[in-house]
Amino acid sequence: QAVPYIETERRDFVSAGNKLYHLRQKGLTIPPTDVLIGMICYHRNLELLTLDKHFDNIPEVKLLDWQRNNT
Repeated sequence: QAVPYIETERRDFVSAGNKLYHLRQKGLTIPPTDVLIGMICYHRNLELLTLDKHFDNIPEVKLLDWQRNNT
């Protein structure tokens, strides 16, 4: 199995809602799905491989440096 299934939990949705609120307070609008993905990764200590710049605004998310790993 290349990509494992990860169960979404209540805490993921609660954290995503709180993060969305704080980001909007800073004037940032990020798609809720991106914030939810970020919180899922955060709660499970996972690195995220993405080219989406939205995740740069979510400091809790550890981003995988795909360029470093692509050499």
